[in-house]
Order: sequence, then structure tokens, then C-alpha cells
Amino acid sequence: LILLDSLLQEKNHSPTKLINPRTAMIVLSRSRLSQLSTLRPLILRLRTCSTSAPSPVTKEFLISHLTMTRSHLTPELLLHLLTPSCPLYSAPAYSSPLSDPWWSIYWPGGQVLARTILDNPQLVRRKKVLDLGSGCGAVAIAAMASGATMVVANDIDPDAATAVLANAELNHISGDIVTETRDVLNGNFDIIEDIDVLLIGDMFYDEHIGGSVLNLCKKFKALDRSKDILMGDPGRWFLETSSEVDSLFWCMAKHTLTEECRRENYGFHHGMVWRFR
Repeated sequence: LILLDSLLQEKNHSPTKLINPRTAMIVLSRSRLSQLSTLRPLILRLRTCSTSAPSPVTKEFLISHLTMTRSHLTPELLLHLLTPSCPLYSAPAYSSPLSDPWWSIYWPGGQVLARTILDNPQLVRRKKVLDLGSGCGAVAIAAMASGATMVVANDIDPDAATAVLANAELNHISGDIVTETRDVLNGNFDIIEDIDVLLIGDMFYDEHIGGSVLNLCKKFKALDRSKDILMGDPGRWFLETSSEVDSLFWCMAKHTLTEECRRENYGFHHGMVWRFR
């Protein structure tokens, strides 16, 4: 039995080193229940990580093992997603072929960002866009559907690139979506030099990544003040406690999450979209 309640407040602790993914139970006090979604990446890791290296995910795997669904904040988009209806969602670790499948989840920050883009296509129309941490590709697809001239879907997981292209095909998006797996947060800054709009969906899930994302935003904006940065977030701990976020961004939109999204992200009921000042 592992009590993770106090770990929420520790900056540089890696709970995954303490837990046997096949046997551990996670117990949270009621006072921390509203922060449970902060731990959802960890829970997903414990549930799905395999003791053997998985084969690269294919389009056929997505079709066979994930759900095609519109049950999210952007029902215009049909997406292959890992949902509670998928056997893999609750499969034991030893039987799962997936490792760290963040790309298979449509996170709430991504949902509100994609919703805002679809509702306000002028934000990306005729512009070159980069979707940072693209995951399933919903934000990138929303940008392409809204008239972007080119979209770079950037995610360091090669399986995410497969998901992006499969979901783009599912939505009959034939435009220029380019997948890129180089890590923009740790160098490779050349990837964003020609980009007009930087989109960031739900990337503030811990202090280290959050700080790196803010540094990237400042560097990107310093290239040209006309460049735009939009980020979606449901109110994760780093964003809520960082004074720097308030000084750099202003909230331009707020959306109520769907009932299904609220169930899967305990404690979050709304998502906000922030724009760099």
C-alpha cells in the first residue's frame, strides 16, 4: 500500500520508482481528491506499462484496440482514443502492449484549446502552426480544419505521430500536417523559428515540464512580437501556483468540460485557454 498524498507537494520526487505497477494501490485523502487528475499520467503509466518493449503502434492497432469517438468537447472531430470502453483501459500491465500512451488520451487542456480554435478559426487561418505535445493530434487537426497553411504536430513519442496521421485521415484532413518527434523543449529550437502560432494543450502537468514550456514561450515570442501563443489548461497545479503565468498570459476563453471528461479528470470541471500578452 502506497500513500501518495504527500508526494503531490514534492518537487523532484519520482513516485514511479517506488511502486510495483502490477501490485500497487494508490490511496488519496479526500482533501487531495480534487488534485487526482495531476496524478492521472502516473496512474496511466502504472496501468499500462509493459515489462517488455512494445512494438511501434500501427494504424491497424488503433482501429482494433481504441474507440472511435465523438464524446468530447469537439464532436466535429472523430478520434481514435483510449476510453473506459476499451479492454486495454483496465488491462493488467503484463498483458498490455502499450507503454506510456499519453497520446491515446484527449486531455482536457487539449479539448478546450481545440474547441477555441474551431470556434475562432481566424486565430490560425493562413498561418504556420506548431502543436506542442500533440498527442492524439486533435489540436493539430482543429488548426488544419480551421485554415492553417501548415501544421507541425510535435511529440517526442513516435506512436503519437501514428495517432496524429490516423486521426487526420479519419477526419478527411488532407492538408499539410507534418509530424515531428524532436524535443523542442531541450534544444531543436530551429523547428519553431518559422512558426506563426504555437499551440500548447495540457503541458503543465509538473513543475519541470511547466518551467521548460514557459521558457520556450518566452524564446518564441522574442523572435517576433507578432507571433502568437495559445495554451489550454484545466487548472493544473503548476499553472495555478505560478506567478509567471499571470504575468505572461491572459485568459481569453473558458469552457465547461463534458460529463465524460469530468469523470475521467476528477476535480476539473472547466478548462481555460490562455494567450500570451
